This record gives sequence, C-alpha cells and structure tokens, in this order.
Amino acid sequence: MKKNLMLALLMALMTCGFAMASQPPYREDLTLKEYLTQIDYLETSYDDQTRFKGDACDFDDWDMDTVTDCITDSLEDYLLGEIGSFLKELIFGSDGPSYVNLTQESLDKIQAIMNQELVNMVKYDMIADLASLETGIKQYHASLNSTPDTILLALIDTEARNLVNHQVFNTSYHPDAKMLTGHLAFATSLRLAILVEKEHLGLTTEAFVRSEGQNLADKLSALGSAADSHINSRVYLQHTGGSTIGCQIYKNADAEPETVAGILDVQEKWGNCPRALVYDLFGGRTKVYQYTVYGQLYYRLALNYRDQLRTEYRANVKGPNYDSILADLRGL
Repeated sequence: MKKNLMLALLMALMTCGFAMASQPPYREDLTLKEYLTQIDYLETSYDDQTRFKGDACDFDDWDMDTVTDCITDSLEDYLLGEIGSFLKELIFGSDGPSYVNLTQESLDKIQAIMNQELVNMVKYDMIADLASLETGIKQYHASLNSTPDTILLALIDTEARNLVNHQVFNTSYHPDAKMLTGHLAFATSLRLAILVEKEHLGLTTEAFVRSEGQNLADKLSALGSAADSHINSRVYLQHTGGSTIGCQIYKNADAEPETVAGILDVQEKWGNCPRALVYDLFGGRTKVYQYTVYGQLYYRLALNYRDQLRTEYRANVKGPNYDSILADLRGL
C-alpha cells in the first residue's frame, strides 16, 4: 500500500512538468522525502548542478563571513543527500571569490585593534598557506570536468587540516589569536567542505566528517568565547557619582552625549551627580552620559551605547553570522 502510494505520487510529479532528463533516478530504498529533496535540488540549481542555493548563500555581495556561512549551511545537505560533488560548486571554482582577498579585507577591519606581530604573521604566513590551498581547491574543481583528482584532493585535505591548526589561531602561542575567530571559521568551512567531498567519493566516512565537525565547532566556540571576554574587557561601563538630590537637568534628553578625555575632567565639571561612562579602549570612542543631561534615561542610554560598540567589534572579529555558522557545525 505504502509503495503504491509512493509510486502514485511520483507519477503525479512527472505529469506536472518535470522533464524526465532532470529527475534523479528512482531507487526503492529511497523514501519519498529523500526523492523530493533531490528533485528540489535539481529544480533550484543550474543545469550542470554546480551551484547549490542554500538559504545562507548570497552570491551578490561576497565577503569572508558570507562565504563561510554559505559553505557551512550546505554541509549537511551534501553529507546526507546524493546531490553530487560539493567542491563542484561555483564558490570553489575559478569564477568564485578569491579567498585570499576576502581574508585580507576582513583583516583590514580589525588589524588596528590587534597586535602588529600577529597581523604580520597572518599577512605573510597564514595567508600564504591559504593561497596555496585556494589554488589546490580550484585545480581540483577543474579536474571534476573529467575524473576527480584524488591525489590532489588528499593534498588539499592536508593543507586544510594544517590551516585550521595554524599557530595564529592558538591563544597559547599568541593571546590576540582570539581576534581571528572569523578567520578560523572560514578555514574550518574549507576543511569540512573537503572532507564532505572525500566522503562523497568514499575516501572517508560520514562518521568521521561529523566527528571532525564537532571537534572544529568546539575549537571555534572556545576562540569565540575568548573574543567575547576580551571585547567586554575593553568596552565597558563605569557608573560614578552619588545622589540625584540637588542635580539639575541642564539639557533635554535628546542632546548628544559629551565626549570625555578622562574621568577627572568630568568630575570637575559635574561634581557628584550620577553619570555613566562607556569606555572604548579599542577605538577611543569613550562617552559619558550625565544625569544632568539625560535625566533618568542616562544609564539606559549608556548601556545601549556600550552594547552597540560590543556588537560592532564582535561582528568584525567573529563575523555577523558567527552564531549560525557555529550552529551549522553543531548540527553535523
């Protein structure tokens, strides 16, 4: 009965306009859900099946975080489904983005708040390793037009493993390594994409890919947590002053907060009235929110400003999609 229902549904799909040539081969061991998943992939990809449009893939505006999110969002689909080679995707080919350029652009956003020694190590060591890996991935992508080059695949697998273990991501080697959380996420995505490709060719097991995904998720999570703690220690709020008794509000609550050079100037100007100072030890955007300027809103406004700065620094250090990338890895 169940098999007859499945066959009836499949016949109905074929009569609704699916071309026979574009359908995956029917196998009795496939569930209907699995078969429909394959059809959905074929209907949303190019004819040569070289581009998977996952929900996280935005091909109009490349950056390192976007590429990472696109790859990790697609890992499970390729690991579970039989929808072809993952490294045949356009993001891995010569028409895709330059990993080196994206990495450098991301580094440019944060190098001013990093130790210069580590910045130089990224520029002249880690990025050189990434350039070699990128070349290998694109050469392997080209080999898929005929026979997959499994020797080359083994080589780029080794390079990707070495990249995620690079000393620039090791806080024991350099305390500022946590500032490269987004770069580790990108390296992790490339490592797992290669492992999924090896699993597709029968060169490793699904269990190993999932295990490695969890190990890399743990490493990324630890580095991300260290980055959060560091950012919180450098961008923080300090509340000073005493009672509001006798404190007059001199300006309306829409006024811009004063910019202060130091706490002593503020104390001399405002006496002992309550104030909240938001310190930015990264970019020097310290601001003071006075009760005498904002009334009862002063503390809430200070909290909002502190959180705004922290969010901005986290996005530059970890990537805006860090949470979803980590969730994708945990979901393997």
